[in-house]
Parts: sequence; structure tokens; C-alpha cells
Amino acid sequence: RRAPEEREKLEMAIVENNQRADLNPIDTARSYAKLQEKFGLTQREVAGRMGKSREAVANSLRLLNLPTEMQDAIAANRLSESQGRVLLAVADPLRQKYLFEQVTTTNVSVREMKSTLARMQGPKPAPVAHELVSGFARLAADDELAQLARELQAALHAPVRIDRAGGG
Repeated sequence: RRAPEEREKLEMAIVENNQRADLNPIDTARSYAKLQEKFGLTQREVAGRMGKSREAVANSLRLLNLPTEMQDAIAANRLSESQGRVLLAVADPLRQKYLFEQVTTTNVSVREMKSTLARMQGPKPAPVAHELVSGFARLAADDELAQLARELQAALHAPVRIDRAGGG
């Protein structure tokens, strides 16, 4: 009987901690994930305990799929939860990084982000200038170089910049 009481106390502590008004969206998402992991709860069960809709819990948890830098920006209130969800729709890590840099340096709205994203993912995308790492080096990405950069970035788990030199 003691183990269920301890489990119940721990679960209640997590729920109460999450209901504090001063948690940022990333901390909220992490607490939902903790409830799921520690107690094997579904999103629907977490939602019921938190008094939220299942969709709200699912959207919150999705933020944890963003790169750490973007999660940190949400936690620091430099990026909104809505802007983070738009970034989740960008499959290409380089384009996601470009849009993230654009948002955090120019503070564009969610509507402007969606418009930029639509242009980036249009039927025949024009080359996109990517701002990468310090100094925001420009990379005019044609299809072959963009693919190579994506593969290198995925393999190295680090930002990649490819510069053309001397026509090659």
C-alpha cells in the first residue's frame, strides 16, 4: 500500500507544480512528458489531470521536438509558443534555422512566418539565403548544395556552412 501512496504524492506534486502560473511553455511541456514517462499516462490522461484539452497537451509536447536552441528561446520568451509550432512545420533543418534566426532578429509575426514558410516550400522554391552561426554567413543554396549541407548537418549534428570559391 505504501508504493501507491508515494506514487500518488509524486504525481500530485508534479500536477501542482505544473499548475503554477509562472511556468514557461517548455517547462510545462517537460512536466507533461514527465507525467507520461513516470506514470505511463496517455496525453488524454495527462490532459484530464491538468484540466486541459488533449490537443493542448499534444501541442505543448510537440515543442520538445524543436532543437534545444529554439526550446531555450521559447523558455526565455524570445520566441512564442505559436512561433515554435510554426517552426515545427519546417522539415529542412537549414530552413528551420533560417526562419528561427529571422524571427528572433526581426520579431516577425506568426502570420509573416507562415507566409515566408509558404514561399520557402512553394512548388518551385527559389534559392533561399540561410543565416548560419555567428556572423550569419550567407549561403545561396541550390538544390545540390542544400542537400549536401543537410546530409552533413545530420551526420555531424552541427551547423554546416558551404561557401563557393572561385566558381567551384
